[in-house]
Amino acid sequence: LTPDPARGGGFTYNTAKQNTVGVMAHESQHLISASRRLYTMNVGGSSWNEVVWPNEGMSHIAEELAFYEASGLGPRRNLAGPSFPAGSTAREAYFGFMAQNTSRYFNFAAEPERNSPYETDDDLATRGAIWNFLRYAADRRGGDDQQLWNTLVNSRTTGMANLRAALGTDPVPLFRDWAVSVYMDDAVPGVDARFTQPSWNFRGLLQGGLPLKTRRLASGATSSLSLDAGGAAYLRFGVGGARAELRVTSGGQAPSGACAVVPALAVGQVHTLAPGAGQSLCVDGAGDYTLVAFYGADVEGDALSVDVTATGIQPVAATPSPDLRPAFSFSEMPVAREDMAVRRRLNELQREMSDYVVGGARYSLASAAPDPTKLYLSVGRTR
Repeated sequence: LTPDPARGGGFTYNTAKQNTVGVMAHESQHLISASRRLYTMNVGGSSWNEVVWPNEGMSHIAEELAFYEASGLGPRRNLAGPSFPAGSTAREAYFGFMAQNTSRYFNFAAEPERNSPYETDDDLATRGAIWNFLRYAADRRGGDDQQLWNTLVNSRTTGMANLRAALGTDPVPLFRDWAVSVYMDDAVPGVDARFTQPSWNFRGLLQGGLPLKTRRLASGATSSLSLDAGGAAYLRFGVGGARAELRVTSGGQAPSGACAVVPALAVGQVHTLAPGAGQSLCVDGAGDYTLVAFYGADVEGDALSVDVTATGIQPVAATPSPDLRPAFSFSEMPVAREDMAVRRRLNELQREMSDYVVGGARYSLASAAPDPTKLYLSVGRTR
């Protein structure tokens, strides 16, 4: 971007600075990753280039690392971005390197059911989600962050296989716990560390809280939704003195056995269930709860249909209520509107491409059938 307002250019100096310097860190990661694979790891075929979602996620990590270097700060400090004092080095570094990451994460939060950290569409929401997950994974893992980033770059594998090797574990349960943390972090006291995001306080970035889409369950009614692989739904409900029951049908498979009793939870506690299709849950204990439904298929494919029928519940009584605010506008986010418009158009062009060319051979991305057995359910008590 070239600032030239005197001749009618659309970008001010500050806009160009905020969008260009961070991009240099972003694109350098792509160059480093490809160069390591090509000339150091000597990866042949088409695997020399990491697939799009971890590749872009690592480039957004590079922007975050540039922020830490420029600000003199570091991870795991629960930073709240624009709350930095006006004129401070930290505030300037945030708008120069981190504001774009925040805006992309908010794109994901606005529609978490039909977006995912590992979709192949390369849109803003996917980029925001995978950056946030990689930061979450590094924070939860502990130890030397640089070792994790180096392992992801110095690899002969791509995608989920690369992530699995670098983390040393199946990443899908981590994606599930991350999805829970999106709701619980900085909203509910007493939350277990695995459901928190210790580096950033996103609810402190905007007045009114995180712009996260949630649903409110009603007793006797069915809430129908569709989850992309890696997508999550947040369904809020209250429990009075009697037992509440949630019947969850996934991919048309209804519960077949007795309900699984959720143990009595204190505020901030989360109960996770093993993945499966057609589950029924019984919840005791007066309070407010959130059911997090995460679709843990590890390859992108058709969306999974999910129906949740609740009986014996009541409306949620109090905060936290991080619903998407009706008055929320993406113009509130600390990001240049010009950049958002350009990126949206680029993403539209990418989606218009029906196939890809690799090594001269044309191929299309295959679509997998939805797998109802990979629905992960978690129940958290919020009040």
